[in-house]
Amino acid sequence: ASSAASDVYKRQDNHTSVIIRTSSTPNVPTINMYGNSCIKVANDGCLVIAGLNANAAILNMYDTSCLDGCNLGGYGFYDAKGSLNMHGQSSIKNFLDGGVVSRNVSMDGGSIANCGNRTRERWGGGVCLHGGTFTMNGGSITNCSATYGGGVYVVNHRTFTMNDGSIIGCSAETSGGGVYANGTVIMNSGSFTSCSANYGGGIYVSGKYNGGLSMNSGSITGCSAAEGGGINLSTGASLTSKDGFVLCNNTATTYGADAHIRKGSKLPSAASMNAVYNADGNGRTITGWLSLIHI
Repeated sequence: ASSAASDVYKRQDNHTSVIIRTSSTPNVPTINMYGNSCIKVANDGCLVIAGLNANAAILNMYDTSCLDGCNLGGYGFYDAKGSLNMHGQSSIKNFLDGGVVSRNVSMDGGSIANCGNRTRERWGGGVCLHGGTFTMNGGSITNCSATYGGGVYVVNHRTFTMNDGSIIGCSAETSGGGVYANGTVIMNSGSFTSCSANYGGGIYVSGKYNGGLSMNSGSITGCSAAEGGGINLSTGASLTSKDGFVLCNNTATTYGADAHIRKGSKLPSAASMNAVYNADGNGRTITGWLSLIHI
């Protein structure tokens, strides 16, 4: 691992924070965690990893390394200019304010679990993408919560690409149980299951910044909301999809059990989802969409 110094300071909300400042390469500070190395919060605090002179930091997590808030600490990795790369069975877990706030995030494996955003902004319980890209090639985000984006919050005009992995059991008080996006969400594979919110149990995409959702492959099942149990797109948000994407078995208490979308959006062929829909063995089939549009 890179050599590092640490400071302890008191935030305005009286939560103790630890800053790990790398000193080996001030321009591109990097921290590598290997083996079963683990950094744990010992009291009601925040583990912040940052570079010297506020330069962007890079945290690489391998093997079974972990950041553990022990249900006491604020954030796991916090560097709005930095990058987080997770591999193997590495984990970030049990942080009360949120798991990750970072400019760029990649997950080739690993897990982010049991992180809940308790701060005033309440954006992104698992990951708050702050200005770059998030590419998920594997791993999982599980049981995370926030007001907006229980699993992932995508800031304005930015992109979350899901090539594999899973987002499970995440919840939002308002919108986007799995993901809330002011930018673009691209699903090439992977799954959302058992996520919940008032609007968009699986995914909520805002049209304010011309956000969009591309459903190329993967699944959103077993999610729930008041409006749009699977997906919810606000006015101005775009939707494209390919046949074979699975969007079924979601629920809503008002309308749009699977999808609450706008005119001009395209859903996948209903019949192409029958293999998953029939997994319970009852022999039921999907013959079409009952109602594509709600305005």
